Amino acid sequence: MQSFFDRPSTDKVSVVEKPTSHLPWVETYRPKEMRDIISHVEIMQSIQKLLKKDQLPHLLFYGPPGTGKTTTILSCARMVYGSERLKGNVLELNASDERGIDVVRNQIKDFASTSIVFSAAPYKLIILDEADQMTPDAQAALRRVIEKYTRNVRFCIICNNVNKLLPALQSRCTKYRFGPLESSEMIPRLESILVAEKVPYEMSGIEAAARISNGDMRRCINILQGATMSFSTINEEVVYRCTGAPAPQFLREVLRILVDVNFVQSHTALVAKAQITNTSVLEIVQNIPSSVLCLGWPESVKAFVLDELAKLEHLASQGGSDRTSWACLVGIFQLAKEATMRDLDLKSLVSV
Repeated sequence: MQSFFDRPSTDKVSVVEKPTSHLPWVETYRPKEMRDIISHVEIMQSIQKLLKKDQLPHLLFYGPPGTGKTTTILSCARMVYGSERLKGNVLELNASDERGIDVVRNQIKDFASTSIVFSAAPYKLIILDEADQMTPDAQAALRRVIEKYTRNVRFCIICNNVNKLLPALQSRCTKYRFGPLESSEMIPRLESILVAEKVPYEMSGIEAAARISNGDMRRCINILQGATMSFSTINEEVVYRCTGAPAPQFLREVLRILVDVNFVQSHTALVAKAQITNTSVLEIVQNIPSSVLCLGWPESVKAFVLDELAKLEHLASQGGSDRTSWACLVGIFQLAKEATMRDLDLKSLVSV
C-alpha cells in the first residue's frame, strides 16, 4: 500500500490573509498545516517521522491552554486524510461536554468499529479534547476500547492536567508536553495578523499582550481582537486597559511600597490603590515574583518570599478576602525586610 505521506502535494505554504468570514481571529488564523505552526519544533519533527513510517501510535498531548495541542492534531489529520475526507475518518469530541461512560460505549465505540472511508491511511482518528474532564469510569472504559480497536483506530487524547488521567490510560499513549510559547515566537505571527486586519499598532502593544498571556497564543489573539473593538491603535496602555491587568508601572509602585514603607502605612496605601484601580491581590501576587528576584536581598530571603507568595496565591484563588490577603502580602515583605536588616533567621521570625 502506498504511504499516504508519499502522495504528491500541490499545496503552497499558507499565507496570512484578510479573513472573509465573521469567525473570531483565533479560528480565522488557526494554522492549517504543520509547517505553519510556530512552536514545538521537536514535537512536529517527531510526529512527522512517525507519519512517514506509517507508525503513528496513540497520542497524548498535554500542557497549558493555547499552546497548539488541538491545532497540531488537526493539522496531522489534514495531512493524513486531506481536507475533503476528514469528516468520515476523524471523530472529534470535547470531553468536557461529553465526558460520561455512555459516550465511550456509544459514539466512540460505534465510530471505532466501522471501516475506513476512502483513505490511504490504515486507520481512523479519534480526538478527545479536554480529556482530563472525563469521569474515572469513562476513562476506564476508554482504556479497553483503545486496546480493542488499535488495529484500525488511533486515539489522540488532549488535556491540560495530565495528572487527572488514569495511569493505565497514559501508559497506552506516546506523551508530548506542549509548553507555553515564547514571546519571540508569538510576536511575528501577531504582527502578521494585525497587518492582515489593517489595524494600526505599536510594538509595545504586541509585547504587552504576549507578556500578559503567559505563552497562551489563543488568549493573546483574543486580547488583541478585543482591544481593536474599543481603540483604533493597539499600544501598551490600550492592552492593559482592556485586560484590566496591572501595568508594569503599577507593579513597580506596589513593590516600592512593600519594600520601603512600614506595615501599617503599606497596608493602608495598597488597599487604597486596589480600590481606585480595581486590582485584586491575586493579580499582584501572580505578576510580582519576577521583580522579587531582582531585589538585592539574600537568596534565602527571596526564596522565602516566593514560597509564601505561592501559598498566598493558592489561598486567594480559593476565594479569600482581599483585605486579609493584602495584609498577608504586606506581612510577607515585612518579615523579609526584618530578616535582611537584622541578619536574622527567617524561621525564628516566623515561629515568633
